[in-house]
Amino acid sequence: GGVDVTYTVSVNPDSTVSGSLVLEVNKQAAKVLGISSAADLDSKIKSGELSSQTEAEVVSNCAATETDDSLALNCAFSNLEVSDISKDWSLTTEGDSATLHLVSNASAGMTSLPTDMGLGTATVNITFPGAITAVTGEHASQTGTSTVVVSSDISEPIDVTVTGVVATGASIMWLIYLGLGLLAVIVVAALVLVLRRGSAGAATSAANEDAAALEAGAAPAIEAAAPAVEAAPAMPELQAGDAPDASGSGDGDTPSTPQA
Repeated sequence: GGVDVTYTVSVNPDSTVSGSLVLEVNKQAAKVLGISSAADLDSKIKSGELSSQTEAEVVSNCAATETDDSLALNCAFSNLEVSDISKDWSLTTEGDSATLHLVSNASAGMTSLPTDMGLGTATVNITFPGAITAVTGEHASQTGTSTVVVSSDISEPIDVTVTGVVATGASIMWLIYLGLGLLAVIVVAALVLVLRRGSAGAATSAANEDAAALEAGAAPAIEAAAPAVEAAPAMPELQAGDAPDASGSGDGDTPSTPQA
């Protein structure tokens, strides 16, 4: 076709959306629309000249490319409000569910294309975080438990409503409680480890103090006892004939007998 528009939209649990926009223009159609290059396509999209329904936020991060046959614009967006993609889109939440309403006329601004030239296709790939519970509107078909594809000729308007399950505040609080529980387990484990290391350190310190006491007290006591043995007086040697007599005299000669 002349112009192919493809949106990929993922509904986030907080009811924002993330995804991408790919706009591809056949070079023949580009010539009719006055688009001279991929950079010119980028400029015209951002200015709203080609489509007044595209909001500035969704085309703020785009890469322009060119092939032999076409010009293309690849844009990525993250955590936007749905109205930041298109002012005619809306997303409302109620309890566990969210409802996405898409209204578009992608061919607006492209009426200058010849009627014999196919205008192209408009496609929206939608993904919900939970199961999709309802889909209404033409051109929409549910392709999986949580996916829907909306596809039509770009000349036909789109009016589709998709309802699906998203994460609730209770679910988010459950995740918070789980995180707090894990944190408590980590803190307790760390405390036990610290206490064990403290006990081991105290035991080591006590052992070191006992060893120091032995080195400072017991060893000097032994050394102090040694001088008492060394200070004992030596016994004098006895010479022959110096043995004391029974009277205790120190003279060893035999006493003389008195004469009459």
